[in-house]
Amino acid sequence: MDGVFITPTLYTRVYDSNGNVVMEAQQERRRVMSEAAAYVLTDVLIETGRTGTARNVSLAGIPVASKTGTTDNAHDRWFVAFTPYFTGAVWYGFEMPENVGFAPNPASVIWQGVMRRVHDGFAPRSFTRPDGVVFATVCMNSGSLASARCSNTRTEMFVRGTVPANSCDGIHAGAIATQAPSIVLNGSSNIVLNVGEQYVELRSNGYRFS
Repeated sequence: MDGVFITPTLYTRVYDSNGNVVMEAQQERRRVMSEAAAYVLTDVLIETGRTGTARNVSLAGIPVASKTGTTDNAHDRWFVAFTPYFTGAVWYGFEMPENVGFAPNPASVIWQGVMRRVHDGFAPRSFTRPDGVVFATVCMNSGSLASARCSNTRTEMFVRGTVPANSCDGIHAGAIATQAPSIVLNGSSNIVLNVGEQYVELRSNGYRFS
């Protein structure tokens, strides 16, 4: 959870009948991302339980960072999640594949049932925010820093140095050329927009692209 990879193992030590250690797991530890990046990613995974596909999962006073998974035809359901204390993964399915596409995700139900008992007696605890994490309010339409002209905004978490550099110009209706001489959109064909022109395409499937 802090950006350090630890080699997975299924045991810590193996003892013989006399209590001597005959085998001990050697776990490699190496940093694969910064603590700040790991914290931001953890917050993204916590959002799965706030507004996403794991809204049915919660632990009192303890955040859950999670990822759900479903294979083709809903033959396999996954739920992998971690807290400041423990990590757990659940697969749900049948030896002979059957559709298990019902809600809520049965793997998440099992995970919660086990983890509520595992965490029983543990004090409420949050993930520790490291240095290098900053906040900024962005426009949800453009992804740029929000300006006074933006009504759909949200405060987001960033690794320091990755905050959007530009402020939103408040134009949210579609792709509009704002710099001379033109911009090119690459889609089914190349479309050139001159300054001030807007491109809107209604696809045959009913989706509106702009």
